[in-house]
Amino acid sequence: MTTNAKKGIKPVQPKTKPKKDAQAAAKAKSEVENAVEGARHSVPEAQQPHDPTAAGKARRKASGGRLPPAGTVLKKMDRDGKVRCECTVNKDGVTYKGKQYTSLSGAAVAAAEDLGLNSRSHNGFIFWGLSKPPRAQKDPVDRLQGIYERYAEATKAGLALATGDEGKRKQVRIAVERHAELLGKLIA
Repeated sequence: MTTNAKKGIKPVQPKTKPKKDAQAAAKAKSEVENAVEGARHSVPEAQQPHDPTAAGKARRKASGGRLPPAGTVLKKMDRDGKVRCECTVNKDGVTYKGKQYTSLSGAAVAAAEDLGLNSRSHNGFIFWGLSKPPRAQKDPVDRLQGIYERYAEATKAGLALATGDEGKRKQVRIAVERHAELLGKLIA
């Protein structure tokens, strides 16, 4: 025995075993991610919660963070609500009519061709309804003119409803005069 052991002093143990602890943590994390992934596929897509786990984050990062979970069926609908075509998101991309595509846009181009649409390229997120197309920016003067025309129509309608009721007509007139005053202050 050493002198330290005789005195009741225990030998100093290293605080951590970095390599083995890191490997064990990675293995445990992997097992948890696999369990979460298995559970995710057993839940219908409409009931799947947002996945804040590392596995969910990795899937979102690999797909640019925008693709829905694997197994999600995306449908292109017409104005009457009838399904025109559909595709399925999977871990390797998108499947449309049994063919694998690496992106939603690729599947959108194929679907558009089947639907007889003439465009050669499509934004898959817009085509399959995952995002809205950007609104065209109007000229500010044209936009203000349109707003004025709607305001004038609303004012005429308010005055027409108040026909015969001088109290209501006066209220509409006071409101319009107040708006004119506020607009004057806005542009001053």
